[in-house]
Amino acid sequence: MKKIILLFGFDDMQGAQQAFALQELTRKRDVIVRTVRKEDYHRTILSLVQDAAAADGQNTGMSPASGLSKATPPAGGQGKATPTASGQGKAASTADQGRKLPARMLLFAAFTDQELYSVLDLCPACGITRDDLKAAMTPANSRWDAFRLCENIQEEHRRLRQQS
Repeated sequence: MKKIILLFGFDDMQGAQQAFALQELTRKRDVIVRTVRKEDYHRTILSLVQDAAAADGQNTGMSPASGLSKATPPAGGQGKATPTASGQGKAASTADQGRKLPARMLLFAAFTDQELYSVLDLCPACGITRDDLKAAMTPANSRWDAFRLCENIQEEHRRLRQQS
C-alpha cells in the first residue's frame, strides 16, 4: 500500500495552502496527500484510505465516488478542487451530516515509524502545528469514522496531560 496522508478540517483557504505545501514537500517520498470533505467524515478511515490509493492508481485528481480531493494550489481566492460526492463507507446519520470535528486532524496510513517521524518534521514548514491532531491508521481505528478517531485522540491527549 502506498503511503497516504488524509487531512480533515483543511477545507478553508489556509488549510488548502497547507495541504498543498505538505503535498509538495512529500512528493519525492511517494506520499499521497488528500483532503477529506466534511460530508465524508462519517465514512470509515479504511474506506477513505482505499479511495485515496485507488484514485492515485488512476492518476486522477480524485476518485469518482470518493470524498477526497488532491491538494491543489489555491488560486484567485479559491480553495481546493471540489471533489465529487461519496457513495462508499457507512451511511451518514442525520446528526453527523452537519457535525464538525473539534480540531483539524491528519491520518497517516502505511508509514514506517522512521517515515512518519520524517514527515512529521516537515509539518511546521507547512504551517501544520502541534495543535493539529495526528494519528496513524491501525487495524482498530481503520473501522472508525473521523469523529470517533478525533474523540479518541483528544481523550489520549487528556490522559497524557493528567499523567504528567
